[in-house]
Amino acid sequence: MKRIEAMDFECSNYRTYLPQPGILKLYLKVVNPNRLSTMKKLILLGVLLIISAVSFAQCDKDLMLTSSKTEYLDSLGNFQRSVDEETVIKISKSKIVITPAKSVEMVGNIESSKCDWKVAYKEGKTVSKVLFEGPLGSLHGTVTTEGSNGKLTFLVELVEIPDTKIRVQLDTFQEALK
Repeated sequence: MKRIEAMDFECSNYRTYLPQPGILKLYLKVVNPNRLSTMKKLILLGVLLIISAVSFAQCDKDLMLTSSKTEYLDSLGNFQRSVDEETVIKISKSKIVITPAKSVEMVGNIESSKCDWKVAYKEGKTVSKVLFEGPLGSLHGTVTTEGSNGKLTFLVELVEIPDTKIRVQLDTFQEALK
């Protein structure tokens, strides 16, 4: 940007700073505060739209999660016991399939989902309301996939079994091949 020179003169006891004739109009066009404010707002809006698009695109993908340990918690979230077992969790836009090595597979239809990841698969959370159908009948639950401080967890809370929560620390978190 060009530097605009200004004239400097003294008038009685005050020092006055006036731009050269014609420069004031140019200066106001170039550095109009209203234009800057509008431009800042447009840039901010653009950045927010990009972040939202990336976040939405991430939430819309099919995922495959794996874990080697399952933890059982009480209703307050206190640790009760753990089981060393390989578990594979597949999540699509409409379905969750949980396949533990030593237990019955759980298949659930996602009724609603809220996704908010600040850093893809590292910092954020997805909370889904799920209806599981299986040998135990219909089970309504909340499934939470959460990333914090580089650790990823998957938590299942079932309405019909209120005193038990099931949590797995995820070993891998990747997009599933279709």
